[in-house]
Amino acid sequence: MAPSNIAVDNILVRLAEYGEDLCPAGKIVRLGHPARMKIKTLARQTTNKKSTKKIEKLIDLTKYSFDARLEQSEQKQLADDIQEEINDKKTTWRDRKQLYSDLRDRENRAREEIINSAEIVLSTTTSVLFGHQNNGKTETKQKNFDLVIIDEASQCVEIAALQSVICAKRLVLAGDHQQLPPTILSHEAAEKGMQNTLLERAVTYFGDEVHKLLNVQYRMHQKIMKWSNKKFYHDLVKSDVSCKDSSKENLPTISFVDTANCDFYEEQNEVGSYSNKFEAEIIRIQIEKLMNEFNFSKDEIGVITPYSAQTKLVKSILKNDSLTAAAAVSEQEEVKTKVLEVSTVD
Repeated sequence: MAPSNIAVDNILVRLAEYGEDLCPAGKIVRLGHPARMKIKTLARQTTNKKSTKKIEKLIDLTKYSFDARLEQSEQKQLADDIQEEINDKKTTWRDRKQLYSDLRDRENRAREEIINSAEIVLSTTTSVLFGHQNNGKTETKQKNFDLVIIDEASQCVEIAALQSVICAKRLVLAGDHQQLPPTILSHEAAEKGMQNTLLERAVTYFGDEVHKLLNVQYRMHQKIMKWSNKKFYHDLVKSDVSCKDSSKENLPTISFVDTANCDFYEEQNEVGSYSNKFEAEIIRIQIEKLMNEFNFSKDEIGVITPYSAQTKLVKSILKNDSLTAAAAVSEQEEVKTKVLEVSTVD
């Protein structure tokens, strides 16, 4: 489970990569509305149980959805037959009343059979209580899971996580309570504890008794992580060997360009996104320096900006300067380079 549909779909994609032989669709069910699911993905999928070879393949994720499984259910087909009888004008009011009761029973049985037959159930934390509510009463029995894992637990508000706890024999919270808390739009609610997480509470109350630190990082150069490692992790995190040395000689690992008091004014467009042409020009200069002095190719450079307006501006400048392939990140677009993988936030 996870607080967002994107996080749940990312887990589903990883499972789907194992293929039907290793991870059959009949044993996995993804709860939630199909409109909020990722429909298809291009993934490296194993060919069979005996082979470790993987091939690029477009995977249809809808077959894992609860709705797809429901349509194939025998109980659902029986429920459809009952619905036809209800719609028949010849059916009496008394019979129709009984048929409605039978219909709810069949639909609830279908839900229970799908959930109980699945070995892995994927869901957001708000969809986990899949019992059908009718006049405040749960008509579908709540399933108890042997193990519940909440991914991105540091982004999950406590009340949402507790919905998962009540159906778990064992619970694993995966996340980092030292990173940003959940986004709470109401300042009053945040001040009164809404932004607190179950992960943070568990670490505070139980400490090392329940807390396991993954102490090897693979994301950034060891010099970049030095400050955060000292500030938040007491220098306990180590860097993988792949993060220790740069392949480019004399290349600074990290450098800052201070634009304070430079009169680099921002501009806001009609949809509220910001851009800054002066900072965009600095980006162009830095990219040229990386390419000319350190022999970086265009597909090795990534540019991150939180605003879509700035993205468009940077792209236009790079295009005019024949640096189009340098990776400026656009809205809702993922960019992968040898250095980073990012997406914008607005």
